[in-house]
Amino acid sequence: MLVELNIKNFAIIDDLSVEFSKGLNVLTGETGSGKSILIDALDMILGGRANKSYIRTGASSAFVQGVFFNQEAGLKKSLERNGLAQEDYLTISREIFLDRPSLLRVNGQVISLNQLKEITGQLVDIFAQHEGPALLDSHKQKFILDSFGDKTHSHHLEDLARTYEAYQALKKDLDKLTMDDQSRMREIDLLDFQCQEIQEAQLTPEDEEDLVQDYKKLENQESIREGLEESLQRLQTSYEAVSALDQIDAALSCLYKISDYDGEIKAWADQLQSLRHEVHEVGQGLNHLLENSDQDPQALRLVEDRLNLVNSLKRKYGDSVQEILAYYKESQARLELLKNYEEEVNKKHKDLEGAHKKLQDLALVVHKDRETLARALGKRVEDEISQLNLKDARFKVHLEEKDLGPDGMDQVVFYLSTNLGEDLKPLSQVASGGEMSRMMLGFKSIIADRDHIMTLVFDEIDAGISGRTAHIVGKKLKALARGRQVLVISHLPQMVALAQTHYRIEKTLKDGKMVSSIQRSSLEDQVYELARLISSDEINESTLETARSMIKNSREDL
Repeated sequence: MLVELNIKNFAIIDDLSVEFSKGLNVLTGETGSGKSILIDALDMILGGRANKSYIRTGASSAFVQGVFFNQEAGLKKSLERNGLAQEDYLTISREIFLDRPSLLRVNGQVISLNQLKEITGQLVDIFAQHEGPALLDSHKQKFILDSFGDKTHSHHLEDLARTYEAYQALKKDLDKLTMDDQSRMREIDLLDFQCQEIQEAQLTPEDEEDLVQDYKKLENQESIREGLEESLQRLQTSYEAVSALDQIDAALSCLYKISDYDGEIKAWADQLQSLRHEVHEVGQGLNHLLENSDQDPQALRLVEDRLNLVNSLKRKYGDSVQEILAYYKESQARLELLKNYEEEVNKKHKDLEGAHKKLQDLALVVHKDRETLARALGKRVEDEISQLNLKDARFKVHLEEKDLGPDGMDQVVFYLSTNLGEDLKPLSQVASGGEMSRMMLGFKSIIADRDHIMTLVFDEIDAGISGRTAHIVGKKLKALARGRQVLVISHLPQMVALAQTHYRIEKTLKDGKMVSSIQRSSLEDQVYELARLISSDEINESTLETARSMIKNSREDL
């Protein structure tokens, strides 16, 4: 649910903040006051187009932020997939700039547009007059039909998409494998040479690290010897200076002379004696290293040659020994495949035929699903639009064959007849603006039963209708708002009367510029706005009383 919307420097909005409620929220205002701009701003943080022209004149950026209450498990999984905290409140913001790309954040964390769309697709559904053309698109019609299906149909669609992907991968593999004999023999010769070169090197994953360590040791043998000699002189007896062992022996002699007088002194003397043994052992170890530290030019050359070989192979086959060995493994597999070319090609063809057969079978299952759904959806839509005062309308879903794709072999076309005696025709040829509005509401009512989207937005959904039809549409919207949040941009008094929460949008002059503002209405404010809409003359007590009566009656109806 959309809890709060904050907008700054967006079109004619200077700085606006509004809180929304559950149920039916209706927004009204004069033409050009900025009603639809609110929807544009909301759409932008849901992943819609971020046009730089939205930035208010004189500003360098525009900012929109929405706070949503989220308890849907599916949405929380989507957040987890995208590395975002699964919190009950979701803050989504988007800032657009004149001189650089827009910046998107979810709970303060920067995300990509694709991530945003995955998340927000489960938050809000916006339905506007301009969606009419989208409703005429065959892909949109197929989406509506499939949305009407149950979990079994969804699983069939998922299986079909996965199988199509596997089929395409097999086709790609076969295309890559297919080559003439001359090209195949050239590749075999090259891979044979490369594999032999790597094999003869007898590399191990530890090779490079060990070689570098050996090289450092052999290259610095003289420095190592000098360091060992000096260390031994300082530790052991030396003719030139008093050694560490001499100093320890002197200290021990002093301590043991007085140890009989104090037991604690003896304990420390014993500990120093242990330390002397350790120092002596260190000296022996260093002496052993010194005795074996003679320079060995031949060993150094061998290590250098081995390192040069490894570096040469790295230049050809990878940046590390691990990558060289991985390349060797891949090349061996490719070589085996090329040497058994005919057998592999025949196997791939069989696999491809099997995958195509499975794909056709699944597409047929989905087609049969859609035939059943088409009949059910046709009846459901007729019921819905009949309630919306299109009583003579007939609706049918046609399935037409198309090339087999990831969503099957069906092209979905909606057919409609709005008057008795008229033939069914494609929706694009028969629906007027008002009829299209009601069709959109009917579809939304049907789909809403199948999804978990808790916020529905209708922008001028009541355009082109009035009177009783407008009242019916309003009641349908209010029914749709049970258990969820519905936001409606409207110009009709019937909508204001039905509103559980009403907002008035106004446009005023501020510092020489037009500024849009929004105010949540009290009951009396709502009455006054309703009176303004139903009266073409000056508002008086009679129109105010009529408005109060309409609101009272609408609340008793539902």
